[in-house]
Amino acid sequence: MKKKIILSVGSLLAIGVVAGVSVINLTSCGFSNIKYVMHRGLSSRHFENTKESFEAAGKLNSTWGIETDIYLTKTDASPISPLSSHPLVCAHGVNPFRQVDKTERDAGWTNRPEQNAYHAGECNPSPSAYDPLWDPYYFATAPGSGGYRITDNTYAAIKDKKLWTGYCGYSPIDGGGQYEVMSNDHNAYGIKGNYTVPLFSDYLKICKEYNKEAVIEIKDENAFWGSDYASTLMNELLADAIAVGWVDHCTIITFDGAIFDPTKDPLALPFYSALRTISEGSPNQTQSAAKKMLTKFQKLIWSDYDHDVPSAEAYWAIGKGLNVDVDKSVLLAPGGKDIIKFAHENDLIVNTWTVNDETERDQLIKLGVDQVSTNCTF
Repeated sequence: MKKKIILSVGSLLAIGVVAGVSVINLTSCGFSNIKYVMHRGLSSRHFENTKESFEAAGKLNSTWGIETDIYLTKTDASPISPLSSHPLVCAHGVNPFRQVDKTERDAGWTNRPEQNAYHAGECNPSPSAYDPLWDPYYFATAPGSGGYRITDNTYAAIKDKKLWTGYCGYSPIDGGGQYEVMSNDHNAYGIKGNYTVPLFSDYLKICKEYNKEAVIEIKDENAFWGSDYASTLMNELLADAIAVGWVDHCTIITFDGAIFDPTKDPLALPFYSALRTISEGSPNQTQSAAKKMLTKFQKLIWSDYDHDVPSAEAYWAIGKGLNVDVDKSVLLAPGGKDIIKFAHENDLIVNTWTVNDETERDQLIKLGVDQVSTNCTF
């Protein structure tokens, strides 16, 4: 299926085709005051969450922030990173290598025996099928399973492991449908190559080099691994930001638990809670860094398709004093403008994701969003 994306080609208007996708430069379309967040780097031109993608995003004048996703590796007695023995890495999924160990594959997963033969690059056989390579709930209840999960390995063990650059697509069949591998050697943008997971500290250095905001998503499955994990991850994040000297330019974004519960205080959510606890500790450099990051913390809001009450969740988060990062479908739906208005009345920020279409971009900016996350350039 063709998708419209926006790519910059110098200052010229260029229309072409890349991997069957329309390519349009929108640098002359105005809205120069909007803050653009490059989603996983310039991921329409370079493989997502890699140094190449981050650096390409950094070189764009239109970029305000560079977004990434992070996971915590196991403690490494002989650390590769000079900053930490428990280094954070950048990846969109907990198993970005899309592989399982042969022994695990042959043994199968006993709770779902029909899913016992996964190989690198396989997709779910259907939208409702259970896939232990991607399902965070499975990882939470069966630690150690799922092949080369980042959080089960030291950085030294995974630093040279090749990322899976393929992608899956959904194909409707006779009123139903299934996910299937569209490609094993290039993604939806036609990008291929040999890539590895970068250190979070290297990502921060790139943000600092190009003077860009570090927009750091703590992936939702991290929240399922408990308060101790959350505290360790947050301390590592702060330590890296302090060591690189980029504390003042870090924005943390997270769903912080996938299930919306209006009876909960957001301060009880794993990562916000961990950050707040650190900020209330004895005065030191880490406490000071935590205080600064609390003020810019953003609560991610699910789309209408993934969540029963996204608008209610947005109002709840704003009412609790949290900046929000709202899926575009929620803001483009009836009442979306009122969410933005409510946030601004409370002196809070609204970011929206992930916007790769010119018309949607224009609509969202007219509604009043403060920031736009995109894979492309405008």
